[in-house]
Amino acid sequence: MGRRDVERFLMGGKDPGLNAYHPEKKIQYKDRMPEEHSAEYRLALSDLIKAAKVSEKKMAHSYRNFNVGCALFAYDEENNEYEVYNAGNWKYEPGTQEGNDQRCAERNTLDGATKDQCSVVVGMVIVCEQTQKDSTSGVNSTVLTPCSKCRKMLRESPLIKPDTIITMINPKPDRSVEDGGAGEEGYEEWIEEMTVAELLARHGEEYPTTKV
Repeated sequence: MGRRDVERFLMGGKDPGLNAYHPEKKIQYKDRMPEEHSAEYRLALSDLIKAAKVSEKKMAHSYRNFNVGCALFAYDEENNEYEVYNAGNWKYEPGTQEGNDQRCAERNTLDGATKDQCSVVVGMVIVCEQTQKDSTSGVNSTVLTPCSKCRKMLRESPLIKPDTIITMINPKPDRSVEDGGAGEEGYEEWIEEMTVAELLARHGEEYPTTKV
């Protein structure tokens, strides 16, 4: 996997910390990743972004053209190596695919890492050219964040840590020049990055204390 500087992809370039969305709650998470894992994620990020974009274009299927791609970066302690899992979402029209459930891209990638008995999910990149109001929390965002079912999966999976990194990208934001976008001559990507603990806090949820 290529190693290159990817800080230019990040908005602001600063990590607000695990307690950013609940400053009054100084939670001390015990179940955290070694710093070298997040450093490896930074080095691999540009390739992960490419993999997620390919998944969104080539591997996703949505009957309403709401395609999502995901690339997950996991660590296999037994073999002392990092693994990448990428997939798209499967969203078939209700009643047309008997026996095939609807699956989010995040779930498809996490299933792969779980099946291969990886030790920890260091981070994941989620790409979608659209966004929508979260049906459970009511949160609006410039990028697509994991849905309530995916957030439940993130809370429950033993591979997910409070500082697992979630990088969310909207490659084609609907922004005019007046709004700071690139207008008809091109566009700039919207990118948001946060930890799982921060993501849950944004939606009024918490990382479970039983995992810390």
